[in-house]
Amino acid sequence: ASPEPFERRSLPLASAQEPVWLERGYQAAWGSLGGASNFSDGYTAPPHYVLAQAAAQGLDFMAIADPVVAQAVTAGGARRIAAWRWTDGDGEAVVYDGNPPVDRSQAALEAYLAGTAAPWQMVRPIEHMPVA
Repeated sequence: ASPEPFERRSLPLASAQEPVWLERGYQAAWGSLGGASNFSDGYTAPPHYVLAQAAAQGLDFMAIADPVVAQAVTAGGARRIAAWRWTDGDGEAVVYDGNPPVDRSQAALEAYLAGTAAPWQMVRPIEHMPVA
């Protein structure tokens, strides 16, 4: 999205893609597991625009991993995967669920992951983080 806050801009249109079929009847899906919206510092596009742009690029899904979980205000675009981004110093992780804890310490993150079994990925190394 444009960094000009009052510039009028319409949503990008989704590109038409033929499905790609795999063995045993599975269908391929393409997407991103670590997008960000204007709920993250330094980004200017709201969640609904990020999803529309992802669909315009031919993506089927997008995990918008902001520090807080924000729902896109309009339907359409790529399928949204619930996610949130955790950062602490140099460490960074993306957790794939829609319920971030209030306590954002590393100890709380470790307890949260152990208690919820939520899928996650380490974006930048987290000091002393056990990796299974």
